[in-house]
Amino acid sequence: MAHHPVTDPAHSWLHHEMAFQATAFLDAEGSVHRTFRDMPAWAQEALDYGVRTVYVCGWDRGGQDNMYPIYEPDPRLGTWEELRAGIEACHRLGVRVVTFVNFQPIDCDTDWYRAGLQQYRSMNPWGYSKAMSWGWGTVGARLLMTSRPMQFADLSFPAYRKLIVSQMKKLAEIGADGIHVDKLAWDIIGLDFNPALTTSPDQAPWQGILQTVEEVLTACRAVNPQFCLSYEGVWDRMLAYSDMLWAWHSNWENQHTAAFRYAFSQWTPRQAIFQPFDYHVVNNAVRYGYQLFVAAAHMCGSLNDPAMRPLSAYIREVLRIREELRDYVYAGEFLDVLEARVTHDPEIFFNTHRHTLTRKRACVLVNHGAAPGQAEVTFEGNLDGQARVYRPYAAVERVGLPVRLSVPPDRLAIVVED
Repeated sequence: MAHHPVTDPAHSWLHHEMAFQATAFLDAEGSVHRTFRDMPAWAQEALDYGVRTVYVCGWDRGGQDNMYPIYEPDPRLGTWEELRAGIEACHRLGVRVVTFVNFQPIDCDTDWYRAGLQQYRSMNPWGYSKAMSWGWGTVGARLLMTSRPMQFADLSFPAYRKLIVSQMKKLAEIGADGIHVDKLAWDIIGLDFNPALTTSPDQAPWQGILQTVEEVLTACRAVNPQFCLSYEGVWDRMLAYSDMLWAWHSNWENQHTAAFRYAFSQWTPRQAIFQPFDYHVVNNAVRYGYQLFVAAAHMCGSLNDPAMRPLSAYIREVLRIREELRDYVYAGEFLDVLEARVTHDPEIFFNTHRHTLTRKRACVLVNHGAAPGQAEVTFEGNLDGQARVYRPYAAVERVGLPVRLSVPPDRLAIVVED
């Protein structure tokens, strides 16, 4: 922080959103799950469950993780004007729209790649470029059997950076409220020995990322001053531009070490919710103060899918409680396990948050077991005061400390100091 600026969450509407719905309109195998004309109904499905921001994925030519870096609407989904109209319809509902993009991956089986795009690829010292692919919507794609071949380009090349910036600006011009940049700032990027680079192998890929992010935000915010960016990766240097990301630590682990969150309270990763039984994932996101990224059916569905509805109703209830306690368990200070004294059964886990103004604390408890778990909660320096207990589908309970409570399986409880 002595050398670089860090984000101020007060200036980002995206930071204040606690949950998102993400759907791939077109997957790389050619299956159409939504078109641009479906956007109003799709956004309403999110809104019905308390989610006010949607991520349009697989909107571009070829679909999800296909034919990059061609960022123009796939004709099977609609035109630029139909995408613009879909975004405007979402806005009329009070729902904001973020588009899914990539900066570095390039599809190495396109005419554009063969005609010259390949000159921008990252290389090892022997001129080899690592081939990669990713999959979402089907088992075949997730097994990388039907996914497209990709390589990483180096954003330090001005010509390549220019084509990325111009395409991102176009998204701002048609009304997108932000972009999510996938596969950005990964540790696999490493060094780049492309002989055409004028920057050293250790600096080129990383300086290129920072320069591109800065140029994209400058261009897009000239159109929409509130334009936001989230990304996939865990590079601390990105805190100068965004604190919202996919970190991809295990969604199910009991004891994720939230060191980054403890050091930088504004750092807000998303917990990906793919399946209708992901109650632990929802509960852990609240426990750590993270955002909910609902990508039903591996990004092919919505919150309103029949199988998802019980979990979606639970998400709506959790968001209701979380909104009431926003200044504690979302916008407050993350204390990890400090300042709360908790005795509990083995399958109960907890974390503590503190209101930045009142300094009152809240303890989020989650049950990862198959049976009800017991816990007793007090707070450091306050062993016999008053508290409130918040539970899904229940009225707020006012109690005295210490609080003794039972947490059902797949559920959470929040004890707030009065």
